[in-house]
Formats: sequence, structure tokens, C-alpha cells
Amino acid sequence: MQTFFSESTVKSLWGTLAGRLWRAWYRLKSKVRRMIDKSRRRAYKLQNRPRVYRVEIR
Repeated sequence: MQTFFSESTVKSLWGTLAGRLWRAWYRLKSKVRRMIDKSRRRAYKLQNRPRVYRVEIR
């Protein structure tokens, strides 16, 4: 019985696949987290900014 892949090759193949999956998932999570953090920070800044009302003088 001859196998095309040796055990180590299969393991490394699964390792790279798992690594890629993990990396993609990690990047996606960090992207979403960064977006949320940015929006939170922006909201906080806008909330604490002294409001300047522009009145047009004609």
C-alpha cells in the first residue's frame, strides 16, 4: 500500500491550512475591533467637544 503523502507532509499541510485560517480570522477580528475602537473614540471626542454654534451675521 503506497501513500502519496507521508505523515509529516499531511501534518504540515494541515498546519499551514490551520495557520492561514487562524491568521485570516485574527486579521478579521482585529479589523472589526479597530473599527469599533475608532468609532468609539470619535463618538467620545464629539461628545466632549465644546459645541460651537455658527450664527450667520448678514
